[in-house]
Amino acid sequence: MTVNIKSIRHLLLGWLGLQLAVSPALLAETILPGGDITTSTTYWEEPTASSGSQVDPLRVAADPEKGTVLEVHYNLAGGEYVLFESKNLTTDLNLSSVNTLQFDLLGDGAEQALQVELKDNNGQTYKSVTISTQTNSAWKTVPLKKTDFNYAFGGNPDEDFAWGAMDKMGFTIASKSGGQGSVTVDNLKGVDIMPCEISPTAEELLVDDCENILLNDLGASRGVQNDAKISTTTAVAPISGSYCIEVISKVDQEGGMTESLNSGSYLDVSTYKYMSFYIQPSAAISGDIRVVLVDVTGFSNEKEKSIPGFALKEGTWTRVFLHMSDFAGLDLSQLDRLSFYQPENTTIYLDRVTFNNVTECPESIIPDI
Repeated sequence: MTVNIKSIRHLLLGWLGLQLAVSPALLAETILPGGDITTSTTYWEEPTASSGSQVDPLRVAADPEKGTVLEVHYNLAGGEYVLFESKNLTTDLNLSSVNTLQFDLLGDGAEQALQVELKDNNGQTYKSVTISTQTNSAWKTVPLKKTDFNYAFGGNPDEDFAWGAMDKMGFTIASKSGGQGSVTVDNLKGVDIMPCEISPTAEELLVDDCENILLNDLGASRGVQNDAKISTTTAVAPISGSYCIEVISKVDQEGGMTESLNSGSYLDVSTYKYMSFYIQPSAAISGDIRVVLVDVTGFSNEKEKSIPGFALKEGTWTRVFLHMSDFAGLDLSQLDRLSFYQPENTTIYLDRVTFNNVTECPESIIPDI
């Protein structure tokens, strides 16, 4: 697998960690050759490193929880990336009957970006998705939907990826923090996960359905940040109702909007596990979307969570779930304001902002870094 430097630079702009809230129901699974590591590295090439990076030979290690696993030790102190990949499969793997590629991941050391790459045998096309190596020294099951993978390089970007003829897969560890670390993987498989269900309406607190640029469902007004332009629009189909919100930042300045959550009394979200919203960029975003919450004490105690623009697909609604634990230190029983900030010269659409308790696995992204 030839590493495309443009792809490496692109992934360094942002990355996201994906996780499931609960164990999903499996309909079927396909074990990838070499995926359930046993006693050898038969199906894997030796890792390679960019100039200035160092990587040890690939090895099978003993893990008390997983048994035998595949382990890579690296040093990115002076380089950009290391790469390890499977050999070309003698018989192409057919993943057309499953919807998710899943594996177990254990990351050690400073956080890096981990790009998962697949190649088909028909057009020699590479598709990839980027996650974090950070697992807080614990095993994490990583489910990647086939729809999460985007065209990376090679082949023809306008042709469909041949999921029925997957020829090779690889992992690129790209430097975010530099330094030494290791990545351990096991149980690579294709699985068919049942579609996720969001909790009933009774479990959701609707903050804004974006039907009106002046008033939300709590009767509170919006504010403009740094002269951004805010309007209702039908330019894109809304998630619900007749409109969604369009926010356009200035060419040379970060911008956004602020939602007042105080309509005579502060908003109590202390019983909710997630904040969620739908977001759609009009074009690729290289920076972060920042979500800021403020409680009764004011802006001196605001807390924020950043979502990498790289994780959002242009022209497509993505439902984002943020753990309320990400806003630790706020009085969640007395929220005053919610703000969205976006990079300069960008247009985003927002719809259906809620606080909720998800009872099944979220169908979209939960940033975990």
